Amino acid sequence: MARVEGKVALVTGGASGIGLSSAKLLAKEGAKVVIGDFNIEGAREAVKEIEKEGGIASAIFLDASVEESIKEAVDFTVDTYGKIDVLFNNVGLTNLQKDLDVVNMDLDEWDRLMKVNTKSVLLGSRYAIPHMQKVGGGSIINTTSMAAFASDAIRSAYGASKAAVAHLTKYIATQYGKDRIRCNAVAPGLILTPAA
Repeated sequence: MARVEGKVALVTGGASGIGLSSAKLLAKEGAKVVIGDFNIEGAREAVKEIEKEGGIASAIFLDASVEESIKEAVDFTVDTYGKIDVLFNNVGLTNLQKDLDVVNMDLDEWDRLMKVNTKSVLLGSRYAIPHMQKVGGGSIINTTSMAAFASDAIRSAYGASKAAVAHLTKYIATQYGKDRIRCNAVAPGLILTPAA
């Protein structure tokens, strides 16, 4: 099946884990894929794997904590393939040594996770939506987490950041559905990625 034949997709955090699997599947289903990741070597390796299977892909360095880097990834996608139909906001961080309960957590870690896990979704969407409007629609997919809906003894910042992503998803869907832009979230439980 070629469910996304002719589409162009940007996958953030696409060098490993859920992002890598998604990028490979999108390419297998016919999309041209841009893999944006802080691990640029991993992103380039992913491109080689996709091309080996007959897919079309490119890699770009992406620092999800830097607005200009997010904008550059969206612009690179449009400049390289002419448009962006799919944005998969998949970047997510956690630090089990610093992201503790609310009394003991590192407040700089709170700020970092809100910036990377939540603000990157806002910014990716902010820069992709005008391009999607020009082509008559698109799809934004955001990775949240089961941590957004269930509490834990630690990871307070991670859970709060992912809950914000879940709710931001609803706002984007409501605000841009009229432009034929869908926005959905996936909320994985524990997946045995290298990071896990």
